[in-house]
Amino acid sequence: MDLNNVFKHYLQHHSRMVKRSTREDYCKRLTMLSKYCSMHCITTIEEIDFTQFLNWLYVDRGVAPRTYNNYRTWCCSFCKWLRQQHIITDDQLPDVPPLKEPPKVRQPLPTDILKQVRDYLYHRNKHFLLAVMMEYYCFIRPDELSNIRIGDIDAKAHAIYVRAEISKNGRAEMVGLNNAVLSLMRELHVLRSPKDWYLFSNRCRPGATKLHSRMFRDRWARLRKRLNLPKEYQFYSLKDSGIRDLANSEGIVIARDQARHSSIAVTNKYLQGRDRPVHAETIHFKGAL
Repeated sequence: MDLNNVFKHYLQHHSRMVKRSTREDYCKRLTMLSKYCSMHCITTIEEIDFTQFLNWLYVDRGVAPRTYNNYRTWCCSFCKWLRQQHIITDDQLPDVPPLKEPPKVRQPLPTDILKQVRDYLYHRNKHFLLAVMMEYYCFIRPDELSNIRIGDIDAKAHAIYVRAEISKNGRAEMVGLNNAVLSLMRELHVLRSPKDWYLFSNRCRPGATKLHSRMFRDRWARLRKRLNLPKEYQFYSLKDSGIRDLANSEGIVIARDQARHSSIAVTNKYLQGRDRPVHAETIHFKGAL
């Protein structure tokens, strides 16, 4: 089948996906596949060798192992869609194993650095401090955070409603609103804004304009430079730090639920080495020796 028609059909099929970031991600990967096909004079879907496409990404384009694995996952999904649409009958992607990924660069922030960040922002940019505190206390992902509206915040119930259309897993869920975060919200009077306004718009203040989640990363990069912090401390590190501190203080189950993880195993991935709590049961266990 003609390649352009297949790609057009794929984009139309996924154009009504709820999550915008997922649509953009699929479009980006399809664009890269289209570029590969153009370079290799491939005109039909049957001519595509997805194994060679992945090799091209890794060897010729020099993508990182994590990026390679993300493309591998997308290729599997794309081939499945092709079979569902009866465009192909056989799987054109053999069982290609994922590449081993290096340890993530991102690291949680130590307590003294967290206090340094809070003190610096409290006197210079309280609205960005609110975003920082919400990432640390509420574990709301940056893309979700950029979509939170004033009406999603229930001060009386101490909760934030993460709507299905902005949630990573596509499910509507409630997140606990910590006292410290709510106190800063009241100090900044953000809850007096119109209900349909975004909590973080221009200058990180409430507004009607929807901004990209990169605004948090960009501001954090400038803050990190001013405070001379290492690149391992990223904006998303605040979530890692919050999960670590909540798990150690109140238990991993509480941290799991606040982070909206599917299992404790997922939460455990955020706890590295010394961050993992020692269970009291192991201390008081009376064994046979």
